[in-house]
Amino acid sequence: MKTILIVARAGSYLAAAPILGLHQTSLSRRVRQLEQELNATLFVRHAHGVQLTPAGRALVAKAQEMEMAAESARRELSGYDKRLSGLLRLQVTEGVGTYWLVPAMADFAREHPDIHIELLPGIHPADLLAGEADICITIHRPRDPRIVGRRVASLSYGLFVSPQYLRTHDAATDLASLSQHRLLNLDLHQTDPGLSWWHDMLRAHGGPSFNSKTLGMYLAAIQAGYGVGLLPSFYAHVPLELIRLPITLNSITDLWLLTHEATNRSLKVKTMRRYLYARFDRDGGRWFS
Repeated sequence: MKTILIVARAGSYLAAAPILGLHQTSLSRRVRQLEQELNATLFVRHAHGVQLTPAGRALVAKAQEMEMAAESARRELSGYDKRLSGLLRLQVTEGVGTYWLVPAMADFAREHPDIHIELLPGIHPADLLAGEADICITIHRPRDPRIVGRRVASLSYGLFVSPQYLRTHDAATDLASLSQHRLLNLDLHQTDPGLSWWHDMLRAHGGPSFNSKTLGMYLAAIQAGYGVGLLPSFYAHVPLELIRLPITLNSITDLWLLTHEATNRSLKVKTMRRYLYARFDRDGGRWFS
C-alpha cells in the first residue's frame, strides 16, 4: 500500500524510486507484481510519468483511509506519552551520526538514562508519517505540512586525500587539475542536488575510480590512498589522518531536523528536539557552516 501511495503522489516511478530507496526498474517490477496479484491495472504510463486507473484510484483511496486511521491512532497515543522514558528512534546520515551526533548525545544520555535511543542510519529520510522514526536529521526539506521541519545547520564540502596518496601524486590545487587524479564516489552524494557539479565531474572522468554504498568503505578507500574523495568540511576535525586539498568549493547543503506534528506532544521527543537544537547552535562554528 505504501508503494502505491508514494508512486501516486510522486506521479512517476522516477520521482518515487529515491523516496522508497529503490531503483526505478525495481519499483516498476514491484508494481507489476502487485497488479498481477490483484488482477488489475493500477497505473498507465503517459509522457511525463504515470496516471492512476479507476482500479488504482480505488486502491489509493483505501490506502489513504488506512494511513489516516494509523496517523489518528498515533496522535492519540502520543498525547499520553508524558514520561521521560522509553524508546526514542532517531534517523541520521551515517557521517553526521557517527562523528557528531553520537558524541553530542553523551550528555543527553547521562541526563535522561531512562530514554533508550535507537539510531537509524539511512540515505533517504525515514517516513515519519508511517512511524518509522521519531526524529529525522536529513538534507531533504520537508514537503508534507504534517511534518515539522527546522533548518538546523549547513554543510560545506572539501576534497580529501590521504598522506599515502600524496607521496605518489602532486596535490591538486584547483578543480581543473583533478583531471590528473583518481576520483572516488559515495552513493549518498547522488541524493544531494546541490552536488550536481560533482556528478558532472565524475561523468567527465568516465565515472569514479571507486564507488561505495557505505561511508565506512568510502573512508577506508580514501585512507588507503585510492584517490580524492568529497566529504563535508567537518572531516578536517575528525581524527582520520585525512588531508584537505586547498580547493575552495562553493557547495552548501542544508541540514533539517524533522518531526511529526503528532509525536511532538511526546515529552521525550520535545526534550530531545530542544537538546539537539541547542547542540547544533553550539557546534555550528566548528562543525557546520
